[in-house]
Amino acid sequence: MDSAWPELTEALRAWGTKHGNPWASRELRKLAQGGHVAAERFARNLGSQRWLGTPTG
Repeated sequence: MDSAWPELTEALRAWGTKHGNPWASRELRKLAQGGHVAAERFARNLGSQRWLGTPTG
């Protein structure tokens, strides 16, 4: 597999070797299929909030 981001590919393979395939977990599949992941909640909530100004820093 040739990747545009070989470091990412290597890191993901190392994680899979250490922790196993996350798709093998029934609980994780149920969580993912239900749409209850942090990024989705963040995006959904972001749309309902008013922007209070330009961030500084």
